[in-house]
Amino acid sequence: MASGIFVANTVMVIALQLVVVVRLAKWPHRTVLFWSGLLLAGSYLAFWLGGATGGGPGTVLVALVIMPYTLGEILYTGSSVPLVIESAPSHLMGRTLARWQLSYGLARAVDPVIITGLLSLGAAALWLPLAAATLLGAATVRLGARRHPLHRSPGQSMSHAAADGGSPAVDGPLT
Repeated sequence: MASGIFVANTVMVIALQLVVVVRLAKWPHRTVLFWSGLLLAGSYLAFWLGGATGGGPGTVLVALVIMPYTLGEILYTGSSVPLVIESAPSHLMGRTLARWQLSYGLARAVDPVIITGLLSLGAAALWLPLAAATLLGAATVRLGARRHPLHRSPGQSMSHAAADGGSPAVDGPLT
């Protein structure tokens, strides 16, 4: 079943990513990142509940949650890097991107060890803290959006904001 979910997720990401990202191009990055956090956290809870339920009903629940999980993954991928880019001062762009890539790469490298270790303790040890941490991250992004209003007028592109002497928006559009 796990391999089927992996294949379905991969196919859906390939088929939907461009369409979803283009459709959300005018949405603020922080809003998209917030919703990705909610979708992913909900999916993690459903994965845990599906495993705890077991049998046919658990399998059906896990199979049904693959679509919201995939959408959350697409939203995260489409908004996180642009948000990092727009949040960085231009003179620190290279350093900021290097830190982002290092932190992201390091997390991806240690994920298997952490996931295996937590799963050895039980499914709840993995899925519940993961859901809680993801919800905390989504809340932090949401609260950060309230503290960091747009630095440019609505509809104004990043290049126009810079040309007008403004700074890049912390919460700019997805493209």
